[in-house]
Amino acid sequence: MAAFLIPWLRMKGIEVMQVYGRNTDKARGLGKYQEIPWTDKLEDLMQDADLYILAVADEAIPGLGSRLHDCRGIVAHTSGAVPLDALSSCPHHGVFYPVQTVGQYPLPRVEDIPVCVEGADEKDTLALKGLAERMSERALILDSKQRLHLHLAAVLVNNFTNHLYARAGALLKREGLPFDLLHPLLLRTAELACRSEAATLQTGPALRGDEATIRRHLTVLRDDPTLEGLYVILTQAIREMAENQA
Repeated sequence: MAAFLIPWLRMKGIEVMQVYGRNTDKARGLGKYQEIPWTDKLEDLMQDADLYILAVADEAIPGLGSRLHDCRGIVAHTSGAVPLDALSSCPHHGVFYPVQTVGQYPLPRVEDIPVCVEGADEKDTLALKGLAERMSERALILDSKQRLHLHLAAVLVNNFTNHLYARAGALLKREGLPFDLLHPLLLRTAELACRSEAATLQTGPALRGDEATIRRHLTVLRDDPTLEGLYVILTQAIREMAENQA
């Protein structure tokens, strides 16, 4: 997250004064790569920054925040699932949550990435929202409950969907078939889901009540109990949603 945020901030004309990381090699590497000062010692952290962004694992947020209670600027974490009060030991604290997975692959236009903020008080919230508006065309103020629901939805459409892609790829590979046979279908599905309500776009044997096809699929999956279980659960979920909408 830090390697993603730093160039984004700098691209928008926001000065990044320093990088801190308890892992010396990572802190040094990121600092040198971005050409900004770095440290692996909290006691050497600059004290005059307006904002301290904690781009760390969720479980590390409260502990690190408790060690930054003397910072005069806003201390903000980037987690979708951790509540605001995890940083309550800091006088000025908040959340700066970009709704995007980050990694080694190119990202879409960064201005399209929503940024959700929350602050300890109105002043902190407005300051964080002002920063988000400089970086993104979609800056939102969400409370911790709303953000948790958004993060859960993000896990469903990103992490869970990607796992199904991986499972589908393995299924095809066993038969010597390439995954790219599915590329037009998955791209079309995502495109339609961005244009319309996904529930209205559902197709497939579960929706049609095509028991013969479902039985054939389950026969294929007999040697893969995990994927078989997922198939049964999702088939039932599709049926229940369709019944509720009838």
